[in-house]
Amino acid sequence: MAEEPATKSTERAGWVLTVAKAILWSGAVALSVLGVLMTLGVIDNSGTDAVGRGLSVAFGFLLAADGITSLFALFLARRWPLLFWLAAAMLGAPLLLASVLSFDSKKQQAEYRAETDDLRNGKADFADQPALLAVAEAISRNDEPALRVAAKAAPDLQASGREGKTLLYFAVERALEQPQLIRAVETLLSLGCDPNYNNGQRTSFALAHAVNGEIRLLRTMLDAGGDPNGRDPDGRPIIFGNWTTTFFEAERSARFRLLLDRGADIDSIIPPDANHSAAGYSLLLFRTKMGRGDQTAYADGRELLERGADPSGAAPDGMTLTKMLAEHRRSFVEEQGDLPAELGVLLDWLERHGIRE
Repeated sequence: MAEEPATKSTERAGWVLTVAKAILWSGAVALSVLGVLMTLGVIDNSGTDAVGRGLSVAFGFLLAADGITSLFALFLARRWPLLFWLAAAMLGAPLLLASVLSFDSKKQQAEYRAETDDLRNGKADFADQPALLAVAEAISRNDEPALRVAAKAAPDLQASGREGKTLLYFAVERALEQPQLIRAVETLLSLGCDPNYNNGQRTSFALAHAVNGEIRLLRTMLDAGGDPNGRDPDGRPIIFGNWTTTFFEAERSARFRLLLDRGADIDSIIPPDANHSAAGYSLLLFRTKMGRGDQTAYADGRELLERGADPSGAAPDGMTLTKMLAEHRRSFVEEQGDLPAELGVLLDWLERHGIRE
């Protein structure tokens, strides 16, 4: 009777071992096939990036090598049983690595989401100033009643958070991504925020940042007294910032004309000592220079000329409007055989007004 439980236990252990071997054989075959397919490029989740494809092939080669070696170890384990455990360890290693990488990836994603949330709700900039943070959180929720209540409790709406960021700049920054928050910008302006305020930090001059947004946002800032000839912390007139970001690209020309209509200097110049590739360029030269990649620049150049911009000015590097356009003409003829319509119209305008190189 005592031998019966022992026999059953032995049978149970043998059955478990058989199942384990079957699982390991199946896993080794699957890993080998997966590795070979990845090495051959049949399975590729890396996209079109050459580096990504190379890493995918290398990873596939390692998986194939691990799987094939495991198969060999399992085959030899019939004679040397210890190799069974080696095969198990080899097959478990990729799973362990994948688990660690997955955990790390999820951790990084959670940290990124937390950082993004902090940027959006103001904690990243105003966490150490509760009164300002309450205003920022109301802005991020687009909650006007809460915004007005929090603003009354704030000792100074012009006060800055980290890196000099002001509440108005924060609101403008958020409105670039969520245009419905333009209403929060309007509320802050109605409560006394100065659209021209600049404490010397780049994240304090909200008007310069508004030049990148919806035209409604820029108009809101100008209607509140924003200076169309204001200068950013580098001394560059804000109108030059109209083409520096990809926010609302379709509204660039409309923003450009709005600034001109509100009195922006048509002969504005980037300070010659500015840390900028176009230092010393006039607005006319600066905008026209973009024509090779953005042919609406020629229409904007003609707009400036029709408003009275000086076509004879020269940049510190000796560049003039006629010289620039001659270079552009040659480039288009050599590369395309003809001229863009906008450039042709601008050249005709210059010809009619007797402006030649």
